Amino acid sequence: MKLSSVLCGVFATLAVAFPKEYLSLATWGVEGYAKDNPIGITTGGKGGKTVTVTTAEELVAAVKGTEPKIVKLKGKVTLPSRLKVGSNTSLIGVGLTAHITGAGVDVYHGDNVILQNLKITHILDNDCITIRNSTRVWVDHNEFASDINQGPDHYDGQVDIIRASDWITVSWNYFHDHWKSSLVGNDATFRDLDFGHLHVTYHHNYWRNMGTRGPAGRFGHQHIYNNLYEDFLYQAIHSRSDNQVLVEGNVFRGNTSEALSTYGLVIPMDSPNTCTCGDEELDGYANLGAKNDWGKAGVNITQKGNFYKADYKYKLTPLKLVPTVAKLGAGVGRIWRLPEKGKTQPPPPPVACLSHVHVSTANDTCESLALEYSVSSAEIFINNPDILQCDDMVEDVPICLPFQCNTYQVKENDTCASVSESLGITIKDFISLNPWSSGGAYKDFPFGKLVCSTPSDGHYNRTINKSDPADSNSADEVVPRPENADPVANPECGRWYTVEEGDDCRSVLGQHDMSLSLFTAANPSVSASNCTMSLIPGQAYCVGPTKNALPESYPPPAYSRHGCYFSGNQIQDFHRPTLALSGPRLSHIKPLSISSCQAYCLSLSLPVFGLQNRDTCICDDRLRMDSRRDEIWGCESRCGYGKEDCGPDQRPMEVFSSYQLLAVEYANIGCFESKEEYVLLGKDYMEWGNSTLEECANFCTVALETDYFALQTKFLLGVISTISICFIINKILNRIILYTSSTAQPWDWSKEIVLITGGSGGIGSEMVNKFSRRNITVISFDIHPPKSTLSTNAHFYKVDVTSPHGIHEATEQVRREIGDPTVLINNDGIALGKDILACAADQIKQMVEINLLAHFWLVQELLPSMIKQKHGHVVTIASVASFITIASNIDYSCTKAGLVAFHEGLTQDLKHRYNARDVLTSIVFPYWVRTPLIQNLTTHSTFQDPLQEPKEAAEAIVDHVLKGHRGDLFLPGYTGLLSGIRGFPAWMQEMIRDSKASVLRETSF
Repeated sequence: MKLSSVLCGVFATLAVAFPKEYLSLATWGVEGYAKDNPIGITTGGKGGKTVTVTTAEELVAAVKGTEPKIVKLKGKVTLPSRLKVGSNTSLIGVGLTAHITGAGVDVYHGDNVILQNLKITHILDNDCITIRNSTRVWVDHNEFASDINQGPDHYDGQVDIIRASDWITVSWNYFHDHWKSSLVGNDATFRDLDFGHLHVTYHHNYWRNMGTRGPAGRFGHQHIYNNLYEDFLYQAIHSRSDNQVLVEGNVFRGNTSEALSTYGLVIPMDSPNTCTCGDEELDGYANLGAKNDWGKAGVNITQKGNFYKADYKYKLTPLKLVPTVAKLGAGVGRIWRLPEKGKTQPPPPPVACLSHVHVSTANDTCESLALEYSVSSAEIFINNPDILQCDDMVEDVPICLPFQCNTYQVKENDTCASVSESLGITIKDFISLNPWSSGGAYKDFPFGKLVCSTPSDGHYNRTINKSDPADSNSADEVVPRPENADPVANPECGRWYTVEEGDDCRSVLGQHDMSLSLFTAANPSVSASNCTMSLIPGQAYCVGPTKNALPESYPPPAYSRHGCYFSGNQIQDFHRPTLALSGPRLSHIKPLSISSCQAYCLSLSLPVFGLQNRDTCICDDRLRMDSRRDEIWGCESRCGYGKEDCGPDQRPMEVFSSYQLLAVEYANIGCFESKEEYVLLGKDYMEWGNSTLEECANFCTVALETDYFALQTKFLLGVISTISICFIINKILNRIILYTSSTAQPWDWSKEIVLITGGSGGIGSEMVNKFSRRNITVISFDIHPPKSTLSTNAHFYKVDVTSPHGIHEATEQVRREIGDPTVLINNDGIALGKDILACAADQIKQMVEINLLAHFWLVQELLPSMIKQKHGHVVTIASVASFITIASNIDYSCTKAGLVAFHEGLTQDLKHRYNARDVLTSIVFPYWVRTPLIQNLTTHSTFQDPLQEPKEAAEAIVDHVLKGHRGDLFLPGYTGLLSGIRGFPAWMQEMIRDSKASVLRETSF
């Protein structure tokens, strides 16, 4: 199958499935318990007077009393004390401006309150919002944040609902960077008061980088659906003390420890009395409705409840679209509504729009708008979730138009290939210009038939009301340059804006009706591809250049054109994860292949180069190509993430050189030469079939003595497809056979004791720190003392693991002083990296004792208590060297291969001799890790032999242990393919070993 067909087909599938009726305008209205309840729908201050306030004093006065009122907050206010909001009140933020700090908001003994479009951050005195003894409250489209690095008790909750409050909806909020997010129900003192109340709906909220409570509930009923959770340290959803939750259609991403738990233990970081051991409460209940995507998070349901279905109408967003919908819709400035019936005033434009806003009229379609504005009709549909059908638009809806391009009207039965041929461009270029495109006929195409034939340039020829400065992206006359102005901003400027903490380009451009390309042209220090990251708080930027300040056709954003980009002396700035290529655009010549662009840039002695359409970013010292956008693909393969779970047809292609400048050429397997001036002079082709990356590299760099090599796209996709299928099947079988344990005791990490050997350096030191930061008792055995002071729950014992007697004495002391370890991580190890004739007898003996025999001595000491309790975990740190032995590594590989047999035998003994299947065993196979173990052997990271950081490896191992997993853990995951190397033909095994012959070179000891 050709790449073009694969990509076109995939894009077509995604396009058809993109938001339509599930994002109808009704979803922006109240839904859940605040709407459907015995008292009546929550309307807030509807029908009352509307007042706009800008100061704390005005705000306090405006929200008092019980008469209906709508209070609009504009700007930032710092409250001297908590804000008391009366009944029948709507408190609504204006645009992106409303920001509350200093003190939080109270709804006490109130009814019928709406809190909407507010940013509430860093509240020290209590919760951001406390709802107490109140009914019918709707908390919608707000943002809550603090600083998770301050610890669990520095701030309190974000939205807490207590004391018999009832009929509450918490929807479309953005919660981030905080420990304790949302609590429902007080302590046991109020059990009788709370029972029968606390009906709360949580839907379409976006939680990111949190500690716990998303939410945590006691005594009530919470319906939790279509929320997105990213990176929770502990429980995301915690139901305890007889609480009932119905959980459905939620998505969990990132490093979320536990998605859902009904176990009553409250961890110390969440304990009301901050007990070091946590608080014991009764278990809660949970029921699962529509399918959830748990990601890598654990689920611990100790008892099912009777909350099977919510007694109101609601519509679920399709699960695979929840991440996109939540990220696009949650938070401030994300509310778009139709005008009320009978009113002709159009709604305000979406503040997120960086280009032109068109308010829909009768007979508008995606295609008619595309013809009128010279834009892609599909991009209109995809970028505007309020459009339900392209050929049947609702009137008076604000439409954010995409940037302009030259367009081509697709004919019936056209395909990607036929359109590309008509335009005189490659299929790959057509897909990059139209990433939603379909590989089949366009007869039933739902978006209209206008596609882009050139990159979008971000410029609009539109009529501007010059008399209204707020509606003009250019100013009439120059004003004095402020002292805090961006030093390189264009001085011919009529309006300046000083950036504040928390500002982003979306808000700045939205407030000033300014296109991104004009903003970057007026402020050259701002990167078009990383606009927000370029903004410096406290610095003023030009948001209204005069008409003559810039050329009429000002330069488009760098990422929308072919060309070479130059970073000057700031190359080190690009060695940051997720930072895209920026810097002045040196050249815009003509459409280039990537290798041609590299040749052109290198011929000008420019070290950094990139291509069109957001394809290019710098990762460490490598160039990664990836034209997929996360919000469309739902795939975290962007620069710096290192994800390998995107699927075979989404994997970036790379070409490697000895100078770490990488290029990509999709047409053939190619060897690219570089001579005196690093100019690519040509290429040779290797026309053969099933080539591995190593074979291609050997053929190019050894046989042909060239510097660059690349694999053919269609072959690589086929290989990766086959391997991926096998890998997935293997993981499923591992999960079924290895991970199942029906009688295992739950892990109570406030009581577990983790013992790590080699805990003073490398991976071991990082694991000690990570366990201790989670308030887990951890013990380090090492011959060397720790390099820094340990926390109070971490303990160091000086132990020589080559001595069985020393191990026995140390473990006895641990039992007396702390208790029996329940987790043993055998991590200690050494490496010599010497040829066999250079290894002394005492060195070989020491390596065998540390790397292999010490595992026996430690397991013999600690396993009896684990067997007795039927609870424990033995983790063996082996190596990928267990499967492949290379030159100068015989002794090390022998010991690590022995650990495979040790792990397998230990697992069998526990199952068949000790009847202790609930004692877990795991074996870890790291690849190269940048630790003292290899600092004298190899420190150079290449694609074929990448160096991991100790923190990465430690995080994966700790995560594996905390989730109670057993079995194999390969670091990174794709190296698991090497475990089958012994089944390869002998000649292939030898080729692979030969290709690694120069990896280890002893330099000093």
